Amino acid sequence: MGKMYDTLVKSRREQPQDTKQTDKSLFNKIFQKTNEPEISDAHVKQQATPNAAVAQKPSVASASLPIVSSEQYQKPAEESGIDPRMIVYYEPRSKEAEQFRILRARLRKFAQDKQHVILLVLGTCPQEGKSFIASNLAISIAQAGTSPVLLLDGDLRKPTLHKLFGLPAARGLTDYLTSNATFEEVIYTTEVNGLQVIPAGDIPHNPAELIASDRMQLLLNDIKTNFSTCWLIIDSPPVISTPEPAILIEHADGFIYVIQADKTDKKLVKDSLSKIDNNKLLGVVFNRIAYQSHNYYYYHTDKKK
Repeated sequence: MGKMYDTLVKSRREQPQDTKQTDKSLFNKIFQKTNEPEISDAHVKQQATPNAAVAQKPSVASASLPIVSSEQYQKPAEESGIDPRMIVYYEPRSKEAEQFRILRARLRKFAQDKQHVILLVLGTCPQEGKSFIASNLAISIAQAGTSPVLLLDGDLRKPTLHKLFGLPAARGLTDYLTSNATFEEVIYTTEVNGLQVIPAGDIPHNPAELIASDRMQLLLNDIKTNFSTCWLIIDSPPVISTPEPAILIEHADGFIYVIQADKTDKKLVKDSLSKIDNNKLLGVVFNRIAYQSHNYYYYHTDKKK
């Protein structure tokens, strides 16, 4: 995911939409249009940093805006180890963080009456921002304080979560699935209250076989045993090029689908969706969308006049 950065980027772009449509019919609406998609569960723009593999500048031009608040609410990145792209952690009052709270609120109904919620974050291709979305959403849910959150790196091919949270890559999911580590040995606490992470661990030669093994179900049982209630958010590898998402979705209660605006190919999305169970689709997150400045005037109302 790239190396650490000294500061967050001072301009971001996004364009939130107010809609409640989250079922799979919205894909049909997307594909019927030739312009920019109008429907999303949250519009989240990942910060643009030229040295980061996944933090790319959006192709839609828009006027630069100042950061809503430059205050650091948490430890600086060099002390906490958490990647500066975790905007919900570093800038909880920003408009970007607010979009994750909107997404969190829209997932609330889905989580009702469930002690353990298993949410899968899917996408078509690499570098669409799945890990960025999964991590910031996990932080946002943890900040709500209603339930512990466990973030699982299900991408055993190109894992990233240990880097985002400044964790050692020593032991993780691979070690558990190969019976080389216990549940307690692969779960890590983070600087975020209420959030724990299970990193991927070593990269195996047979990731699909490990994900499909009985040990995967045993891991879910361990989670339910150790947590009376929790959110389990799984960061998945890309759908188009790996078989693991189709396996992981069998364990999930539902999934959200990440699409990078102006980049993700519609035909590839259709092809990807044909490989998985669409009945578990909860909504779509359009990543890296330009926004209009006048939509955010109310974010400044708490400032002294």
